[in-house]
Amino acid sequence: GELFHAGGGASACDGCGGVLTTPFPGASGTQQCICPESYFMQEDGATCEPCPSGMVCKTGSDTKYFPAAAPVECPDGLPCKYPEVVEGHMTLEEEPLSVWRCAHKERCPG
Repeated sequence: GELFHAGGGASACDGCGGVLTTPFPGASGTQQCICPESYFMQEDGATCEPCPSGMVCKTGSDTKYFPAAAPVECPDGLPCKYPEVVEGHMTLEEEPLSVWRCAHKERCPG
């Protein structure tokens, strides 16, 4: 994972852990550790999972940002992304990580 500077006179950077990364150099704490591209943050807020087949996960994708979820303000400087369905696939609002392939691609624009 990427490194962040915890401040407080520390001369070294700490690691985010696992596959977690930071959105920019000079991140200042674990709250700025996010999932890299092709991964998304699970509901526990601490675990990155591989993006499901039929979806694209940009850097910082997190399930708490799904449109059907309760509104969440994006932290300053951090992306507010969620796993998105790609063309030819669909999900249901109540099960946004259960991906279905469409029989007719043109009916599922993503």
